[in-house]
Amino acid sequence: MSDVLYRYIQCFLHPIEAQKGMGGKQSNVVGIHGHEIPSTNYHLSFEEGLSFSWLFAILQAFYIVLIMALGIDTFSVQNESIELLGKNYAVKIFFIVLEVIFFPLSYWFYAKFWSKVIFLSSKLFSLEPEERQVDCEDIIVKSMTSHALLIVPIFGQLFSQLVMFIYLFQGVKIRLNFTPLQALFVMLVPFFILFLSTALMAISVIITFAGVR
Repeated sequence: MSDVLYRYIQCFLHPIEAQKGMGGKQSNVVGIHGHEIPSTNYHLSFEEGLSFSWLFAILQAFYIVLIMALGIDTFSVQNESIELLGKNYAVKIFFIVLEVIFFPLSYWFYAKFWSKVIFLSSKLFSLEPEERQVDCEDIIVKSMTSHALLIVPIFGQLFSQLVMFIYLFQGVKIRLNFTPLQALFVMLVPFFILFLSTALMAISVIITFAGVR
């Protein structure tokens, strides 16, 4: 486990070298200081990435519950307020636990979604067949090592999401040799899908109300 954690942290701390490692093939990677680093230091399977990302999500949930408990002890002065806060506290804990339980499912969905987006983008930009065979899942798994930031109280979730997009952007550029503009296009695909879905729903609602009248 310590070896997997070491590789997870290495991928998090050295995202550029990790993407150059191409999933841990037996070749060396030149680090930012000019030193050669075995690419196996950056090998991280889907299951390994999921395991430690889930661990950091559990730690984040623990922080949140602890902060909420301290908040109740600090700000509850009257019995009525204690009872009210206690009920809200129980509901919030339920959803926090639910989110932790379903974390592997959301992790899997996120990885598969972005893998499809990256693969289809490689076809759109007419990359050579061997370039299309790059392990898109590996790009995603390494970008999701940003979950290590979930150990940061309060702002960990925000920092994790921002860094994840940055790592993903770098991974697409390095592994697929995309230009910055092409990589930016890939990053904007989910927003375009969301916009298109919202627009279609709005049009459907308008047509439905227009037909009723």
